Amino acid sequence: MLATFIKHFGILLCSHYAFYKLLHLKTPVRKQNFMHIVYFIFASLLTILTRMYLPYFSILILIAMSFFFLKYITKVNTVLALTTTIVSFGYSHIIFTIASVSASISFDLLDLPATFSMTYAMLIIVAIMLSIVTIPFRFKRFKKGMPFLIERGASDLGVLLSSLILCCVIMMSNNGKDARYVFILIPIAVFSALLFIWWRRQIKSFYRKKVQIKDFEELRRSLIYQETEIEKLKENNDMLAKIIHKDNKLIPAMEFSVKSFLQSYDTEKTPEQTRKQGQALVCQLEKLSKERKGILTNYESQGKVLPKTKVGMLDSTLLYMYSRAKAANIDFDLTVSANIKFMTEHIIQESDLTTLLSDLTENALFAVTSCKKRHILVNLGMRGQIYFIEVADSGIPFEPEILIQLGNGKITTRGKEGGNGIGLSNAFALFHKHKASFIIEEFEDSELPFTKKLTVQFDGQRAYKIKTHRAEALCQTPYKNDILIQPTQNSA
Repeated sequence: MLATFIKHFGILLCSHYAFYKLLHLKTPVRKQNFMHIVYFIFASLLTILTRMYLPYFSILILIAMSFFFLKYITKVNTVLALTTTIVSFGYSHIIFTIASVSASISFDLLDLPATFSMTYAMLIIVAIMLSIVTIPFRFKRFKKGMPFLIERGASDLGVLLSSLILCCVIMMSNNGKDARYVFILIPIAVFSALLFIWWRRQIKSFYRKKVQIKDFEELRRSLIYQETEIEKLKENNDMLAKIIHKDNKLIPAMEFSVKSFLQSYDTEKTPEQTRKQGQALVCQLEKLSKERKGILTNYESQGKVLPKTKVGMLDSTLLYMYSRAKAANIDFDLTVSANIKFMTEHIIQESDLTTLLSDLTENALFAVTSCKKRHILVNLGMRGQIYFIEVADSGIPFEPEILIQLGNGKITTRGKEGGNGIGLSNAFALFHKHKASFIIEEFEDSELPFTKKLTVQFDGQRAYKIKTHRAEALCQTPYKNDILIQPTQNSA
């Protein structure tokens, strides 16, 4: 009788502990701890009584009582409390099964006598349970429990697996003396493994959704901020345009009038002081006219603001590349549609991403220098669950030999200008290091803003793909088998 009491007390303690951990609730205060202990004693005694008259319903009654008790203590909603109670009881019975098997093996190895007290054995089992129950929640991935349980409908499979485990436990507990029912341990082990896999996948899916929502929210805020800034710039530009439009007509007219006056005036009859004042006035008007003519252009070029990635080294590098592009009269744009901070923490290190992006951007700068159309677009984003970086430019296309030899040592697209090929060589090393795919896409249509686009997507495939209108010509040139050449349509 005492052993049975200890067993149910230990299961209740583990299941209630799991309930709090699964929902990541605050630790109960002293008054609540006292209420839990009183409830454990009462529920354990009641379970012993119900097992005598309703053996197949005793666990269900215990779950129902814990559901109402935990709902009252924690104040969580009904569906969430019921779902988590079932899952926590399934988890606690898994722990009990593991502890029982471990203790049984230990007892056999120690060759304990048959008269060994069942009460002591159950105390050892409960002690093992208490040491095991906390292990999953020590890992970073499971430290916050099952936050996805809060989303209604995300726990159906977990409830089903927990219910199946509890059904198996009921069958074993009521037929413990029949050796045939020991085989029920097999489905318990299978359902337990499935429950763990479900838990792991649900957490992974939950955090992916959370990151996506955060990314979309940041993107939305960024777009709102940029729209506001654009409206301000438009208003300022309109105001400056009106001022300059007026000044560009008024000041030259004043300048012409003063010059005409001084030229037509009889210098011999003009006092020296008046002549000097007139010349000084002409100088001031000429200077003012030159300054006003360039105000609008300077304001527009200086008003451009690059979006922030919130990664210090990367922002500094992109700002430097923008300043180089601006100095060379190259149109440089940047879009950020993903959480780059998360990307540098989980996908690629900040230093590697900065190196990779600076190499690709620098190649784009050199590619557009000798072209009439000078456009560069850098895009940092996410498609589905895959992060990517893109660098599109309107520069000269790659030579066929360069395309098919990229990745084989130091290949440079700027041999005449003294390029050493280290940039592309380092880029391919980083692709392989982070299992990223490298995609080059070329566009033939001259009306498109870009001639080619280089994409690095972190999909774990390490593929090298070439999408080009020159696919047929490239396929006739010897190349490595690991290069995938595809024809492309005229779309950027």
